[in-house]
Amino acid sequence: GVVQLPNPCYFLDVKAHVGDGEPREVTLTFTTADEGGICIQVIDEREFEVEFEAPENIVLHAIKDGVEIPVSEVL
Repeated sequence: GVVQLPNPCYFLDVKAHVGDGEPREVTLTFTTADEGGICIQVIDEREFEVEFEAPENIVLHAIKDGVEIPVSEVL
């Protein structure tokens, strides 16, 4: 997928958590941080890849820096 970051100097980490309930819920957690320094101020369309095992019918959630965001913003 792709997620927007404020500039190219941001760090991005993505993890997937697969719940145990039914329907199976998967939460993608995005953590970002400004790594500092001098950086061009342009939105960075950052590609990411995360793999997880889950059944076909899942409910997908996305959380970026502690705030839930629409899944459509990252896929």
